[in-house]
Amino acid sequence: MIHLGELTVNTKAIFKWGVILGFLINSSTIVAGEGHHHFSGDPVKSIAEIVMGLKHFPSKKERTQLKDISSHSKDTNIKTISHALINMRHSLKAQDKDNLENILNDKNVSEEIKMLAEIVHNLNHKPSRADKQKLSTLTGH
Repeated sequence: MIHLGELTVNTKAIFKWGVILGFLINSSTIVAGEGHHHFSGDPVKSIAEIVMGLKHFPSKKERTQLKDISSHSKDTNIKTISHALINMRHSLKAQDKDNLENILNDKNVSEEIKMLAEIVHNLNHKPSRADKQKLSTLTGH
């Protein structure tokens, strides 16, 4: 306690509220997307959900999600699919199509990753109705 004439200041209370306020400011920054975040979900499902709603190219938010998925995945196939979508503008770049073909020709790649790679490989503005049905098996919707 500090006594300043008629004013008494509780220094412990000020410190406590300062800590709480600091925590709240930091928390709201993380929630707002300004802080560092880690992707912790199923990358195949998350990419499939992005592709399912795709119209011409991923939004800024979706590109951020894809970058996060790619940077936290150890699977090079997930990284390849993510990068192809990040680079997409109405259709895929030739190099990205070539990289996806490598996934499609690899007999050691899982069927779900091959399915996702094939759908992304064939994208032109948005997924077809048949592709959306396949994607729904990956997303569970």
